[in-house]
Amino acid sequence: MITINLVDTILKYQNGENEIILELLNKFELKINKLSKKLSYECAEIDLKIYFIELIKSINICNLKNKSDNGIFKYLNICLDNKSNMLYKSNSKFNNEIIVYDDEINTEKEYLQTNKVEIYEMLDCLNDIQKKIIISKYINKLTDNEIACALGISRQSVYSNKNKALDKLKKYYF
Repeated sequence: MITINLVDTILKYQNGENEIILELLNKFELKINKLSKKLSYECAEIDLKIYFIELIKSINICNLKNKSDNGIFKYLNICLDNKSNMLYKSNSKFNNEIIVYDDEINTEKEYLQTNKVEIYEMLDCLNDIQKKIIISKYINKLTDNEIACALGISRQSVYSNKNKALDKLKKYYF
């Protein structure tokens, strides 16, 4: 690994030696790649590299308390971490806002009512125990233990009847 003097390299870049930025990018490539993978969006690496170049342009080494290579290296790493956190927060706001629009479904209640009718029609191919188990499990959201207590059967029986019912439904409707 080639060691470079960060202070001299940054000052050379700020004085117009533009090719030297490649050395700095190579030195911080692992850090930038690691952070961009955590961000997991397409242009994360490019965004971080652009930020890094702008940071190198604007850094005033005279204002830093620790002007050693190690101190500047730590400072640049912290700046990259902070930028990564900012990008993550701004990107996660957009990812969480998913809007579903469907003209056919006017309200959630109408949708649920039509779905329940279809579900109950589908359950006609099952025996009474299997119907009760499927309704309790998937509509009433009960656990296998709760269903077993309510029907007076074992939990294993609930499990096996549920699987048989699901297999029947798959055969008839899928």
